[in-house]
Amino acid sequence: MELEEFDHVRARVLEFLDKYGEKGVLLLEAILEAADQPYSGVRHGDFSYKQVVHILRRRGVSYNPSNLLRVLERTYGLIEKTYFSSNQRWWVLVDRDGVRAALDEYLGVDEVIEEPRRRVLEAKYAALDPENLLDTLRRLAAKPRLGPMDKRMYREIAFGELDHVASLLEEMAAYPHIFRREIKVLSQILAYAERVARKITGREPVARRGVEEKIVGKEAGVERP
Repeated sequence: MELEEFDHVRARVLEFLDKYGEKGVLLLEAILEAADQPYSGVRHGDFSYKQVVHILRRRGVSYNPSNLLRVLERTYGLIEKTYFSSNQRWWVLVDRDGVRAALDEYLGVDEVIEEPRRRVLEAKYAALDPENLLDTLRRLAAKPRLGPMDKRMYREIAFGELDHVASLLEEMAAYPHIFRREIKVLSQILAYAERVARKITGREPVARRGVEEKIVGKEAGVERP
């Protein structure tokens, strides 16, 4: 890309973020994450409205991004609509790398990570299937007592997965602004693993066990145990 064009994209992104602040940051992060994700269906662009909403809700953000997406497209020219139907809307980023670089600059990211290294860490993260691992540990932690099958499942996780989780967490922690969401998930995995271990060894506080007996079979609705 020409330097002049890069500067134009950078200026537009920074102007957008200066005006819309945290909402703008969250939206651009969700767009970039959606654009980087593999997609199993027919892909009509870099990202869809449904993908962005799903990512925002997963992060605890419930506002409708339609207005800001319209602003990004019509006012700042950072995205272009490529597909529209009764139940789908897709856009492309005019310059994905330029938007990412400007967002990092706005957030004060000063670490540099080479693209091959980023891909290696992302591949390791995907191979762990961390969301499923976290859900399993949450279910175990929510049970008032663990049976033999539960303990066998935990033992397989403890000896087969947790070393990999800890190792990857250490690697990603060197780039906190790039892997913020991944670091959070991996940290929660270790926290819930520790919680289940306390349950097995009987070191968990009685008050907490009493509470969990009331929610057996349900997922603990907390960010951190």
